[in-house]
Amino acid sequence: MLAGATYLIWLGAMAIRNATGRSVETNASSGNGLPTTFAGVAAFQFFNPKAWVLVLTAIATIAGQFSDAATLAILVPLYVLIPIVCLSLWALGGVALTLWLDGGKTRKMFDFTMGGLLILCAVFLVINRS
Repeated sequence: MLAGATYLIWLGAMAIRNATGRSVETNASSGNGLPTTFAGVAAFQFFNPKAWVLVLTAIATIAGQFSDAATLAILVPLYVLIPIVCLSLWALGGVALTLWLDGGKTRKMFDFTMGGLLILCAVFLVINRS
């Protein structure tokens, strides 16, 4: 848990550093290595470890209880439909947020605030660990 909290603190510090140091134009043109094409994003999602943990946990949980084809016929479309809807909502929210954060000062304030909140969350996790 401490490694995860340290990583969150580092991410928050980088967001604050970017908000107080470089301009938005520099951040946008620096290239962060993330995929930008449909195929690249699809491959990126395919290798998403959280998604694999979710699917494997669900399969392990229901494998012994539901082994008939009817259950599988219900679960497979749900595992396809729910992520499509959720990712579409995230994408639309991202587009709206990008339009709102188009101004340099608004973007810097947002990055600074989110970085600080990320650090506070990590500290809260460490203090309240059980």
